[in-house]
Amino acid sequence: MDSLQPADARVLVTGGLGAIGSYVVRALVEAGARPVAYSTRGDTRLIADVADRVDVVQGDVVDLAELLRAVRQHDVTHVVHLASLVVPTSQANPLRALKVNVEGALHVFEAARLLGLRRVVYMSSKGVLGTMAGDAAHPTYRPLDETEPPRPADVYSVTKLAVEQLAEHYARDFGVDVIGLRLTTTYGPGKGARHGFAATLTRLIEAAARGEPCHLERGAEQRDDMIYHGDVAQGVLRACFAPAPEHRLFHLGSGRATSYGEFVAALRRQVPGADVQVGPGLDPYGRRSYCVFDVGRARRELGYAPAYDADRGIADHLAVIRRLGWSGAGA
Repeated sequence: MDSLQPADARVLVTGGLGAIGSYVVRALVEAGARPVAYSTRGDTRLIADVADRVDVVQGDVVDLAELLRAVRQHDVTHVVHLASLVVPTSQANPLRALKVNVEGALHVFEAARLLGLRRVVYMSSKGVLGTMAGDAAHPTYRPLDETEPPRPADVYSVTKLAVEQLAEHYARDFGVDVIGLRLTTTYGPGKGARHGFAATLTRLIEAAARGEPCHLERGAEQRDDMIYHGDVAQGVLRACFAPAPEHRLFHLGSGRATSYGEFVAALRRQVPGADVQVGPGLDPYGRRSYCVFDVGRARRELGYAPAYDADRGIADHLAVIRRLGWSGAGA
């Protein structure tokens, strides 16, 4: 967080015990803060190494009164909103997705309005841009900036676009300081448990760590912008404390195209002898949303600087799960 962090900042992270939330919480702790992890689950396994320096509050963003109580009790100044239903769950249960993803975000924005919070940072997704085609898709991967028109193609992405528009409304009409971060394909400890196809990269790493085989039928030539949770956390913290960004929506990714074949090769360098394979061709999981983000706006206005290529991301992932005693199995 370096000099960006105000000395009196108190950050509540919704979904703070989840895959990305745990990284944000840990980054805040490492910067000297004592964050509040707000979660429906009491499972602290992903923050076991820093749990004694975190205030854990069990609560649900769909309950506004409960959220307001937590914000008041902990003198919260900033909220990082990560809690949401993931892609497969949203697609299977649209009503629940609308309640958790949209109404939950609305409650966070409303809490900021009612209690005068300094800033809210929320997560969006490349899914709002829909299926990639033309020069944005294979083989050219034109980097996509924040002016790209939205074309959501599933329930999860529709909810994320709705949240982006609600955030715009709260900023314009109520003066709430709110910043959105659209993420590319993410990977890191804990993602394998509930994220389905979207956790392909994490499943490869954690299978290798357990000494188990993991084979993808196809996709070695498929390129994508793969962002490690460590870079997501860096971007979140910079969005929290950047003094006066011009814009309110930022693309966050690695800013580079990495193929699944290259990713597996990096994994084998980190875990020699790992039985991980990816067959030839494109589209390993049938989504056609592979793309590369232009992260120039985040660099200029937030000071974001992606630090993890595949080798560094995989190495850190393995180090973290060793430290936590986390295998991913049965999680």
